[in-house]
Amino acid sequence: MVRPSLAFCLVVAGLSSVLSATWGTELVFEGASLSAYGKLLTAWVLIALLSTMGPLVLLTPQLLRARRRGRRDFGKLATSYTRQFENKWIHSTPEARLLGTSDLQSLADLGGSFQVVRDMRAFLFQGKDLVVVLLASAGPMLPLLLTQVPLREILERLLEVMMR
Repeated sequence: MVRPSLAFCLVVAGLSSVLSATWGTELVFEGASLSAYGKLLTAWVLIALLSTMGPLVLLTPQLLRARRRGRRDFGKLATSYTRQFENKWIHSTPEARLLGTSDLQSLADLGGSFQVVRDMRAFLFQGKDLVVVLLASAGPMLPLLLTQVPLREILERLLEVMMR
């Protein structure tokens, strides 16, 4: 996970706990309905996602440009080097012995560098990072849900949705 987002999830979880306690008090002592908090919970989760991952999304255009430029530049270099390697070692009688030459190591190093550029991602986070933010923002609300809906019913509904 992207470390700044992970650290911010601690803040999100703390704020979610405060919200959960406030809403729980209203549910228990003021007779509020859990369904009244559905839109607020959705808004809170969206705010948490936008505040933790939103700044990282802003870097996507720069990452895409860097990846495109890197693929182009490293592609040219790799093509040139492999043609030279092929001409020297494959299509002609080499003047030197293949064993011990630095040409092979240079070719392998170039391949590793190109692999890094080729595998560069457009986003600085993955799906599992989003799940952590979702758990941090909605997880503390689970006890509220359990005050209104039995755990067995929740599990049955989840199983039903997963089996579709």
